[in-house]
Amino acid sequence: GRGDLSHLVFEKSARTLFALGRGNTNLLQGARTARVEPLSDGGLVRLTQSDASGYVALKRFPLAPDGDLLARVELDAEDAGDLLLLPIWEGETEPRRKQYASSRFRAGANTLYLRVPRTPKLEGLALRWTQARGPIVLRSLEVRAMPGE
Repeated sequence: GRGDLSHLVFEKSARTLFALGRGNTNLLQGARTARVEPLSDGGLVRLTQSDASGYVALKRFPLAPDGDLLARVELDAEDAGDLLLLPIWEGETEPRRKQYASSRFRAGANTLYLRVPRTPKLEGLALRWTQARGPIVLRSLEVRAMPGE
């Protein structure tokens, strides 16, 4: 669920379900060993985690009744790593390592497109990332419904 095909499908979608902006960065919540720090310039938030158990949850937002979710994430990173978009299922608070999307990012500026499988239990999303050092700076995050949904 990543790459050129996800990019093309994302661009065809006209229904935005969630878009992170300066006025709603409080909708991201760090959990366990992850922190979210709003920025006044150079990006929206700085995301820091001290180990692999940390993640950042998006507060619940209205989902399409069916169809996969499409996401565009723009970030800056000191080091290469992997970004994971993990599902949070109904009635649960922790993200699952099943039916998720991931994409590799490089050091510097990145634009990633991911397609998250939609399951009947899906209620929210969480971000988790891996890299050797440094925080990542999130410049944008947008989630859309599949075209036609």
